[in-house]
Amino acid sequence: MADRLSRTLLRTNQQFMVAEVDSQLGGWVHAVVAEYIEAGRFVAIGGLVVDKNHRRKGLGRELMEHAEFFTCAAFLNDVVTMLCASK
Repeated sequence: MADRLSRTLLRTNQQFMVAEVDSQLGGWVHAVVAEYIEAGRFVAIGGLVVDKNHRRKGLGRELMEHAEFFTCAAFLNDVVTMLCASK
């Protein structure tokens, strides 16, 4: 996973944002600019994880707000969640 993260952090069309709570990792979101022939350009959420001890406190919402900001900064209008899973 460390290798994939290292490569992701170098890409300008992707953002990996983390949330820190009390000096510990509370969660993260991975946003990717994608382009499909049919759909055009959009931001896809490649992953959204919130630590089980920090769920139901708005942390996921805050991370998604940062992903939406990235979308606006990339001059795009749509955020699409590609995968939805609960652990």
